[in-house]
Amino acid sequence: MWYDLDLSEMESTGTPFAAGRKKEGPRILLLGARGLLGKECEEVLGSWGNLWSLSKDELDITLFDKVEKTLVEFSPHFVVNCAAYTDVDGCEREVEKAFLVNGKAVGNLAMHASKVGARLVHISTDYVFDGEKPLPSGYNEDDPPCPKNIYGKSKLEGERLVLQVDANHLIVRTAWLYGRRGKSFPKAILKKLLEGQTVRVVCDQFGSPTWSKSVAFQIKALMEAGAKGIVHVTSMGYCSWYEFARTIAELLGLRGDIRPCESWAYPRP
Repeated sequence: MWYDLDLSEMESTGTPFAAGRKKEGPRILLLGARGLLGKECEEVLGSWGNLWSLSKDELDITLFDKVEKTLVEFSPHFVVNCAAYTDVDGCEREVEKAFLVNGKAVGNLAMHASKVGARLVHISTDYVFDGEKPLPSGYNEDDPPCPKNIYGKSKLEGERLVLQVDANHLIVRTAWLYGRRGKSFPKAILKKLLEGQTVRVVCDQFGSPTWSKSVAFQIKALMEAGAKGIVHVTSMGYCSWYEFARTIAELLGLRGDIRPCESWAYPRP
């Protein structure tokens, strides 16, 4: 089942590791370091080891030769991949790009990580499932994947290639992330409420809203424990997107017009 996070044991890690500073601990290469989860991993992992964090602009994982050169030069113990094409609707429009970024490039990364003796920690998603499992049961690691859209299919292809290369690599599936940095559902809801918009939110999709910082802490714990294979990581409990939106408004003391709608009726871009 999805790993339930205990936030009581988590402490602040201070400032991220500064480039060029020598310290004890493993060498860690972090990719996709400017995203929602990547920035949190930068802070948490930077307190533990010698961290080299790279954004997409600094290392595009679809540039296979550059990926190989970077891994050979840094010779990391761990490669943490937060880089992905996460625009679900965009993946439907750009299928080839989705499978390149989320699939083939991930397999290439796994191959070169193995060549330099590094363990890959690859971030994946609940979208590898169809969401049809009856509540309150959640998906566990042994449930067969059955993605419904291109995003989920491309992420599943990345998982397959990672474990095909080396079963000692680690895949962390998470879901419904929100945090201080990057785009997230709470920020989108807040923006619409402050603008006085009527907010329509689907009420028939359920998941576990998960604080990105807590996932970063759990990734570190899994790395320290030598975990491999597939692990599910989310916060406890579940709600619908509509319930999530209502809770956000209530916690912020905002009044707004938040209306439930079913998935089939939700306006698509």
